[in-house]
Amino acid sequence: SFANVRRTTSKRAIMQTAIAPTIVLFVTVLGGCARPGVPQEGAQGRVPSAALRLEELSQTRLDALDRTKTVFVLTFGNIEEHGPYLPVGSDYFCAASTRDRLVIRLAAAHPDYRFVLMPVVPLGEGGANDAAGQPDHIGTYAVRFETLRSVAVDLGSSIARNGFQNIFIIECHGAPLHNVAFNQAARFVSERYQVRMVNVTGLIKAKMAAGGVAGDDIMDAYLGKNWRQHGGF
Repeated sequence: SFANVRRTTSKRAIMQTAIAPTIVLFVTVLGGCARPGVPQEGAQGRVPSAALRLEELSQTRLDALDRTKTVFVLTFGNIEEHGPYLPVGSDYFCAASTRDRLVIRLAAAHPDYRFVLMPVVPLGEGGANDAAGQPDHIGTYAVRFETLRSVAVDLGSSIARNGFQNIFIIECHGAPLHNVAFNQAARFVSERYQVRMVNVTGLIKAKMAAGGVAGDDIMDAYLGKNWRQHGGF
């Protein structure tokens, strides 16, 4: 069973501690964003044939894949208000681009592996507008924490029950409960089915939140000295 998640801290305070590392990741990723979809041709060469769209594969083709050398990439791209100028799909595009570039690099480093790209799931918990006390502000279409976690568990479990051993979660949203949902889902599926399901981008954010790479000097370099005031957080 899952541990109970207590909301002992206000959402405003939680968002304040989480938004900075997400901005760094967002800015860094957008610096090289390609059109979301199958990974684009990169500096290392052509799009790897190792990247396979799940929706284009037949059942026979899927069944022929090596269960131990196939990575299912489960991407979540939430729809969230991002102020008056950015599209509400900013995190969606960010997650898809992160996935694409990651797969290009992994395919080059591990040519014996195949990477199955699941369609992007347009779901997420919360939004930046929560910090302003406007949970129903136009542009954010979120689901409950429990719903998001259940979706990740169900999809991961389906993959695991088919015998595939490696599952990556890719997302690009900073709400703490959003990440907790994926971390708990990954742990549950991994332990129940003895597979390796990991919230990859959650690992990056954990390092940032711990002060690994997202100190104020980095934020200042990206967003200017008064980024907190300008951003409203």
